[in-house]
Amino acid sequence: MSETQTLLSRISALRQRLDQAQLLAGEARSAASSLIDPATEQALDEVVSQATLQHNQSSAVVRPVNDSASEAKPMTLTTQAREVIARGRQVLSQLRELGSAYDSTDESNPLTVFYDDTVSMMDTAMRTVALLPQAASGQSYICRGLDVMLTEIYDRLRTLEIGHERRRRRIQDIGTLGEILSELQTNQTIHTVDLERFAERIIEQVELGHPIDFIHESPEYPQAFAAAHGLTTAQVMARLVKFDPEMRMHSVSAIVASLVHDVGMLSVPPEVLMTSGSLEGEARRKVESHTTTGARWVLPLFRDAPWLVEAVAGHHERLDGSGYPDGAKGDNVKPFTRLLAVCDVYAAMMVPRPHRPARSSRTALADTLMMADLK
Repeated sequence: MSETQTLLSRISALRQRLDQAQLLAGEARSAASSLIDPATEQALDEVVSQATLQHNQSSAVVRPVNDSASEAKPMTLTTQAREVIARGRQVLSQLRELGSAYDSTDESNPLTVFYDDTVSMMDTAMRTVALLPQAASGQSYICRGLDVMLTEIYDRLRTLEIGHERRRRRIQDIGTLGEILSELQTNQTIHTVDLERFAERIIEQVELGHPIDFIHESPEYPQAFAAAHGLTTAQVMARLVKFDPEMRMHSVSAIVASLVHDVGMLSVPPEVLMTSGSLEGEARRKVESHTTTGARWVLPLFRDAPWLVEAVAGHHERLDGSGYPDGAKGDNVKPFTRLLAVCDVYAAMMVPRPHRPARSSRTALADTLMMADLK
């Protein structure tokens, strides 16, 4: 084989390796675990070392044959490249810290998917560092692209951190409210000030324009299940009483009642709540009894506000008389009881249940309006 053919063969091999490098982005997801490994903080340094090796190998392939005796110059990183690599190391460290907050197997959580995609972007950026050329102009061009990628990753990190904080607060709120519901169940003394703090924070979130956080917990854990539903119902209630002239002055009380309205669910066995089909017989009676049971448990809390106890007892009554426990109809369903029933239905429809998936917001709203006879 002539020297020209040999050179062309080597150039062809180099091009194939470069083409393969463009496919490395597709491996990003599988590399997620390596990014969050404790040893990852050394990854960028290793990539720089690989870049030097790759440059030396590339130079050996494309340099003139008659210059085979000359040695490849070591990779020299520009100040810009070093700054980008330092920034990448910082972003990588922050991304790794969030790794434990997002379980990669929980693809039902949109933020988990968002985190995995961000990890893929970071992996691609790291691999691009390995392609840095020797020329300063080439490094500058690639570093501009890397800087844009790192900015996007950094913005995604802010979203992930906010999501993690909201999730942490949500877990804390479910735990705190769940304990209060458990204390109501066991007739322990409850100070309304604890529930009023919940209500005031929810009102503040409404004033700040926060969206409703539709919270869901498995019925397998009735305490958490009732607390999660109470928190969601309270958020819906806060948005309705804001525009109701009569209820606005009682907004805190209305939201407190929403927080605890489903406490009677703690009396229902988990296996009944987990039923995926229609309830019949004794199972149905146990579920329907949760309203009167809950009203009995909240009576000490609302001794001076019987209208709140009545609403807890009747939040499954319907205007057409098809509800329970009394089958009250029309004007016999008091205004606040009717309002709590509307909030309860909408909050329940927006999250999954063992017997059905979550409804879309449009469908849930339409069904709720039909039930409330407001359309």
